[in-house]
Amino acid sequence: MAKIRVLIVDDSSFVRKMVSEMLSTDPDIEIVDTGADGREALEKTVNLKPDVVILDVIMPMPDGLWALQEIMRQCPTPVILYSMLTEPESEVTIEAFKLGAIDVLPKPTSPAALMLTKKKLIEKVKIAAEVDRKKLGTLFQAQVREPYYIIPPVFATRRLVAIGASAGGPAALLSLMAKIPKDLSAGILIAQHMPAFFVKSFADHLSRVGPVPVKVAEEGDFITAKRGLLSPGDASIKVEKIKKGGVVALDSTESEHRVLPSIDLMMESSAQVYGPQTIGVLLSGMGKDGVKGLKAIKDVGGKTIVQDETSSIVYGMAKEAVNAGVVDKILPLDKIADEITQSLG
Repeated sequence: MAKIRVLIVDDSSFVRKMVSEMLSTDPDIEIVDTGADGREALEKTVNLKPDVVILDVIMPMPDGLWALQEIMRQCPTPVILYSMLTEPESEVTIEAFKLGAIDVLPKPTSPAALMLTKKKLIEKVKIAAEVDRKKLGTLFQAQVREPYYIIPPVFATRRLVAIGASAGGPAALLSLMAKIPKDLSAGILIAQHMPAFFVKSFADHLSRVGPVPVKVAEEGDFITAKRGLLSPGDASIKVEKIKKGGVVALDSTESEHRVLPSIDLMMESSAQVYGPQTIGVLLSGMGKDGVKGLKAIKDVGGKTIVQDETSSIVYGMAKEAVNAGVVDKILPLDKIADEITQSLG
């Protein structure tokens, strides 16, 4: 009986080695090659004709979703997505199934989960190898469950507004989001320092007061126009780049300011992905979180705005940003929404 020939594609050499070693313990599986980005995934699938491809999502451009789509278009092959972003019912997972992925498996987050992941991965590879290639791309269409929060159809591929707040921020955010137009042509990310148990109800409240819906950000959420994503209270939003725009990764590492979520991390990663099309906004709050983030946005040619002292309950983070020389506009709270809208054109 012929072995199952597997191609492994991940930008991490450690992950490629680890997955190769896990699969090689099964005598029915053979690793034919590995790759480090989406283009290699496509080229090696076309040339080597593996039985199964194991594919990461976040890689140097082009990304895994692009590779999945092109593989299904040019050389239909069973693909298993193996990524930190492929939690059940994440938006990346839903998109992957729509593009024709056979299965998904989240990468293990602890050594204890590694053995279970090994067993699951081997099982999934063997099942995928039995799939009729002629049916790829449509096999799972009817089974895909839409998440409760429907994915907006317009991807914010070029523009992003990143808003940070701390003490006094909830009231400021409620006022600001009430004035943001529903047809805003940019994605909105929000980092508010607050207890984790309060975040969901606060997101719901933001959705009720303004025309733009807001949800708590989850691993694998797409950053889209016409909605806001609010950082969980126990993790920071880190923006990753894929062909369709930005996607959310969550990072629970405590920042240098000893707070979560980190405004700096959200803004710095936003600047890396969206460049000069990033608008950074810092509202009421204490401390220095957000200053480095605004600097990163300003350094790539984006626009930076802070709430003025008169309208701020706590004029701390904004003051530090002004003193650091990284602010383009200092505005009263009731003028910030108009400035954002005008800046987006």
